[in-house]
Amino acid sequence: MLIKSVELPDMDKQRELAKIFRAIETTKKTYQKLLQKIDELVKSKFIELLKGWFCSLISQINGGIRYGKISF
Repeated sequence: MLIKSVELPDMDKQRELAKIFRAIETTKKTYQKLLQKIDELVKSKFIELLKGWFCSLISQINGGIRYGKISF
């Protein structure tokens, strides 16, 4: 079995790299949260669109929705 040694950067460089990696991780988490919020917004707008379309369709079929009831 061959064991190779790896030379590490000095401690200052390691600290600098760790700081950069933490910033990258924070940015990634923030971006994931943003994507989740955008997904929720798109879903809610889609539901609003479908509600409007459905109410319009029912109005055309039934002549309107009155008192929260749909009569056929």
